[in-house]
Formats: sequence, structure tokens, C-alpha cells
Amino acid sequence: MDIEKYKKWSNPVDINTLNDKDRFELLEIYPFSIANLKNITIQDISVISRLLNFGKILRSIEYIPEKIQLYIINNELEDSKIIKYIQHPTTLAAILAVKKDHDSIQYIDNPPLEVQLAAIKKAASSIQYIKDPSLEAQIAAVKRYGNSIQYIKDPCLEVQLAAVQQNGNSIQYIKDPCLEVQLAAVQQDGWAIKYIKHPKKEVKLAELKYDPDGIKYFRNPNKKLQVAAVGYYTKAVKFIEHPCLEAQKIVIEKNPHDSIYIDKVHPSLTNLLIENLIANNNNTENSETLVILQLLQQGKISYSDIEPDMLLAIEFL
Repeated sequence: MDIEKYKKWSNPVDINTLNDKDRFELLEIYPFSIANLKNITIQDISVISRLLNFGKILRSIEYIPEKIQLYIINNELEDSKIIKYIQHPTTLAAILAVKKDHDSIQYIDNPPLEVQLAAIKKAASSIQYIKDPSLEAQIAAVKRYGNSIQYIKDPCLEVQLAAVQQNGNSIQYIKDPCLEVQLAAVQQDGWAIKYIKHPKKEVKLAELKYDPDGIKYFRNPNKKLQVAAVGYYTKAVKFIEHPCLEAQKIVIEKNPHDSIYIDKVHPSLTNLLIENLIANNNNTENSETLVILQLLQQGKISYSDIEPDMLLAIEFL
């Protein structure tokens, strides 16, 4: 500690009347005197930036010229969120701050739209720190990352649609989504239906178009849903516990080999299944016999389901 310096500046003095050398010396001893300085320079800031309580000293300054604000933020004096110590940051300074650290926006009161958008461009989640974000900012956030809608209070329909169109699963953060939003969500990602309570028939059908396997999320799907699912993708029958006759027929006609996922083929479809499997077996020798045997062994069909002329194929067994 330099006692002589403390003695020298022990009496009150107008800092604005001092030359540079004396002013810097005074700031080292009494840094909070900078609050009385009318024309702050970068050199003045450099002097106090070396002190431990730099942030508190900075906050004591009522007015900091934009040029100085930019210098402080650009050099990240103290930390990347240094703007929290600047009273009345300019728009340009605020934009620079959020570009360097998007979370800095939480320290900016009523940020203008340009600042909101700059922060969101860096990270959509920064919208959580904006009180009453503008509609444009909300849309920008959810278009960048749909799940950021969780940080928006009472989002309007336009924002909800933008969110689910970017990420269908973001519907989980929307309270009581309307039919339009539900449809948009499952069209973007069929699995989004798992976040919809009591989805309507239109939503279920739309989900199956984009994700036929999604029928596994439906409890006791009706005939129309089963037919839609296997119509889009025959292997979806594996997720239907007891596929209806119509659904089984579609599977057998379109891809008979997927009948392996049907526990028990309807008796009326046995012969159709055998014929289609044989047709898909490239007419190899004894293909009919092999197909029938395989189906019998798998328990897919019963002897009683086979037509007499087809039974001849296995008469010597």
C-alpha cells in the first residue's frame, strides 16, 4: 500500500480538473471516483479493470459512451457477461454482448427486437430470458428449435404451428393443442402422437401415413386404422395383436412373407397365402410342399384350412 498516495488524495478533489497522470493515480486509490468523471476514456477503464471489484465500480457509472461500452464488451473485461455491470447499454453494445454470450440478454432490460433476434440466432433457448418477447422473436426461436416453445408463455397458434413444423415432438410443451397443431405435429414426426392425449381419428390416420409403425401407440385400433397402417407398410402388422381379416388380406396380397407376423391367419385366407407364397418362391422344386409345411409348423394354418387339392402336395408326409 502506497501511504503517500493515500495522503496525497485524502482531500476531496474534482477529478475532471486533473491531468491524465494524476487522474489515473486517483482512480487506483479511489476507483469509485470515476462515477464523477464527465469524459471517460478507454485508458480510465483500463486502470479500473485491473481492480478486483471492477464490476461494482463499472456499475456506479451513470453514463458510459457507446465507444467505451463496445470496448468493455469486446475485450470481455472481467467476464463474458460484463454487460450486466453497464447501466443503459446501447443497442449496438447489447447486440455485441449477446453475440459473444447469448445468455447475456438476461441482464438487458426490455431488449429491442434487434437484440432479441441476435440472441436467438445464437441460441433459441435464450428466449427464456426475455420478458414478453415479441411475436417475431417467438417465431424465430421456435423455427430454430421447436422445443424452445416451452419457454414461451401462452404461445399463439402461429407460434405453435411453427414449433411443431420444426419439431413435431415439441407438441409436448403445448397445452391442449388444437386439431390443426396435432396434425402438423404428426406430419413432421409420427412419434409425436405419443404426446397427444386422446388423439382424434384424423390425427391417428395422419400419423400412420408418416409412421405406420405408430399403430403400436394405439390401444385396440379399429379396422380402418389397421387397414391404413398395413396399407402403408405391411410389416406394421407385427404391432397389431389381432389383425382383422381385411388387414391380413392386404399383407398377404402385398407381401405374403410378412404374414410371419400374423399369429393365426384367418381360415378364409389360407389358400390365398399359400398361393402367394408359392408365387414368391420362384417356383423352386417342391415349393408348394415346403410352403405348406412351413405354415403348418409355424401354426399359421391348420390342416382343416387347406383345400383338398393342396393337401395332395403333402399326402406322402
